[in-house]
Amino acid sequence: MSISIITTAWDYFHNIDNEDFTGKIRQAISMSNLIKDFNKTDLIRLKWLRDNTNKNIKRPIYELDRYVDSTKGVINNKSFTFPSGNFTQDKIQYYLCLAIEEVSEIIYRNFKDFKVESKLGLDDDQESGSDDEW
Repeated sequence: MSISIITTAWDYFHNIDNEDFTGKIRQAISMSNLIKDFNKTDLIRLKWLRDNTNKNIKRPIYELDRYVDSTKGVINNKSFTFPSGNFTQDKIQYYLCLAIEEVSEIIYRNFKDFKVESKLGLDDDQESGSDDEW
């Protein structure tokens, strides 16, 4: 994977508005494919968060994102009923924020030790090859 696509994806992830929950989870899952050694358990967890948000609400982030009041409760704090219970917009916002916090933790954990040289196999080339091969 080229350096520029990884850097672009990283920058894009950080430029997504904090309350664009759908955008954050979509980008995080996409970024999981950028490095070979992205932890498989973490990828499973990202997909679980996408599909369930939280064990108490069990609704997809994509769906819940539409229920959040963009005025941050100034206009209303409606309540919605799902099979898992009755939730106000404030509670939905809370669960979405918890999910996105965990998403960010997973992305940071998997990218924190990212070294372009080793991920691209540049270290291996230097060890096994010689200058004469160029």
